[in-house]
Amino acid sequence: MARTSKGKLPPSKEAALRLAYVLFKAGGQLSTERAVELLGEYFGLSDETLGTTPQAGDAVWSNFVRFIRQHLKAGGLLEPYQTAGWGNWRLSKQGKELGRWATAFYDDRCTDIPPWVADYLGPIEKRIRGFLRGSGAAKPSDDELCRWVDLCYRLEMWFEGVEVFRRVLKDNVSDGLYTMAGRQARICELRLSEATGTAEEKPSKGASDSTDVARGGRPYESV
Repeated sequence: MARTSKGKLPPSKEAALRLAYVLFKAGGQLSTERAVELLGEYFGLSDETLGTTPQAGDAVWSNFVRFIRQHLKAGGLLEPYQTAGWGNWRLSKQGKELGRWATAFYDDRCTDIPPWVADYLGPIEKRIRGFLRGSGAAKPSDDELCRWVDLCYRLEMWFEGVEVFRRVLKDNVSDGLYTMAGRQARICELRLSEATGTAEEKPSKGASDSTDVARGGRPYESV
């Protein structure tokens, strides 16, 4: 299960992709209430995030999921209510293809990306690379950086996965999310070494566990 930390909402693009995943795993269709519930469970959201806004009393998470639904609807990935039925969210033919790919992607069974999926993920990849180049955009939350590591790991963006993890502040994310990102970053580092033929030498037997593995002042979690 993916997890956010400290009541933060996940990025809308990622949430929309995972919504397609949740719908596909459920057979391609869910009621609005069940889709909101299952996606919230998948992200392991806090009670604060699942709660209500003090101003209007509207459910924060419910409103957010309805918002990201528009990403899928605008791309023709959901059928209209006229065919799906009022209160139902049903994947279209192309939406099912996205859901099928997302299922293979998140279940670690496939990394091949169809061109139209690459177009969907393009803005996220561009933002990751722009951040690492030091673009003027504000630094994402450490929670989101950990999710970027996950994405880099799955898309075989080995260099980016290593570099993004170096910028994560451990105290700002949950232990589980940090540990998972650390393991994925270590795999990225190993794959990068294999690809470039520059595998790092193993530390001597007496070396400290705090060896600067990532040259960022913090060792990776073991895999």
